[in-house]
Amino acid sequence: MIDKTYFHGSTTKNLTKLTKKITKINDSPDPAFGSAIYLTEDSRVADVYTKGSGSTYEVVLHGNFNLTISMNQSFKSQTVEAKEAILKLKKHFGFKGGLDFSSVSHIIHPLGMNQTPFNDFLLENSIWLLYGSLDPSVCSGLGDKGVQYAVLDESKIKLIKETSRPEIMGWS
Repeated sequence: MIDKTYFHGSTTKNLTKLTKKITKINDSPDPAFGSAIYLTEDSRVADVYTKGSGSTYEVVLHGNFNLTISMNQSFKSQTVEAKEAILKLKKHFGFKGGLDFSSVSHIIHPLGMNQTPFNDFLLENSIWLLYGSLDPSVCSGLGDKGVQYAVLDESKIKLIKETSRPEIMGWS
């Protein structure tokens, strides 16, 4: 089980629940790991997404770690459950080729394709979280620093508290 504190930055204040609809990054229709609720371990990174006027939310994830996919690890390094979901995805979408990539991100999120259908398929096959560092060509500053956590299943997130920018920056 994952039981750790993470942060989410939003331009919206007073949220009682995080949803994929509310949490699109930079108004992009398909951010780095597709449609998901994005979290980080660094409150300062989350603060970037408040655009200075929103709030940062402290959250806890509750879910089976075996039902997650590390985007930066090879297929061989994934859990049995993740491997099964990746193989089903590959078959369902008719992907050809091997599984010998250095990271599964190339398998489950092919370049130039809308990633949301792949995420929806993974969620239907019990995968609730994708995580990893972004490819250097995608990184555009502090907001892309460190590991990104893309939560596919909203029910795995428990909102703990809302934090203002002065608190995050240590100004209060």
